[in-house]
Amino acid sequence: MNKTVPTVVGLILCIGVLVWSTSLLGFQFKTTVGTSMEPVISQSDIVVIRTNFKDLSRGDIICFKYQMNGKEYLFLHRIIEVDDLIRTKGDNISEPDPYPVNRSDIIGKVVLVIPTGRLFRAMHSVYGLVLLIIVPAALLIWIELREVQKMKKN
Repeated sequence: MNKTVPTVVGLILCIGVLVWSTSLLGFQFKTTVGTSMEPVISQSDIVVIRTNFKDLSRGDIICFKYQMNGKEYLFLHRIIEVDDLIRTKGDNISEPDPYPVNRSDIIGKVVLVIPTGRLFRAMHSVYGLVLLIIVPAALLIWIELREVQKMKKN
């Protein structure tokens, strides 16, 4: 019997439990949309945000809410000044943000960046196509052919 399907299902369940349990422990996963924090955080990267942080320091990357035109947006920017209000700036932007951030608008501090954006961009190149699709597909075909040969011998 092929063990691939139960292994994949088990892996998916483990990842689901991990994501669910991290939210209980004060972490959130977010996918980035813009490019204001490049090269540290790229578009489509996944960031892990710690929501139960204790202190904020200059240089921390935070996720915060901002109201604009009646809509609420989330931003990931670096702290450049900590006082009663927090001043932030995107790494890829020359000027600081024109608005200060209230502590109550801060969702959390970025503790981990998973560079999936670079992976997605690589998939759109010839090398990415070969490395991420053709090589794994060839590997799966090779594994299955070996299984068929083993079955024929028995």
